[in-house]
Amino acid sequence: MISPHLRRLTFTTVALLPLLTGGKCVPYDASLSASAVSTGHDCEQPGVARMVVENFAYRIQCGCVETSGKTCTVSPGTTVIWQFADSTSHNVTAVANTFGGSTNQLAGQHEHLFEEAGAFSYGCSIHSYDMSGYQVVVADP
Repeated sequence: MISPHLRRLTFTTVALLPLLTGGKCVPYDASLSASAVSTGHDCEQPGVARMVVENFAYRIQCGCVETSGKTCTVSPGTTVIWQFADSTSHNVTAVANTFGGSTNQLAGQHEHLFEEAGAFSYGCSIHSYDMSGYQVVVADP
């Protein structure tokens, strides 16, 4: 069990990474996160994290250490799946093209396999004011 203090410290450190690095992919220090391999809510399929894209937000569904928020922490080898479920088109666009992105979509899904440790920032290029500051953090177990 992680202490509330360590969880707060980990969240603060992870949340500040994009600001300190200009949104670029940086090596991730796994020692900052004692919970790197446990998840807040496991998906039915192992090695997967799911996000739902709706209401101008990317919402964590399962597979991330966190259960909500703008950061999804996963282990290397995890496939993150963004499920589009809105009446407005959105996309997944990686900052500095660190992992590519999706086309504009109303429905369907986009997925990416994250194999190496790092912090990967992304957002929606159509709605950058409302849908920015998100990231996938890949932490070595």
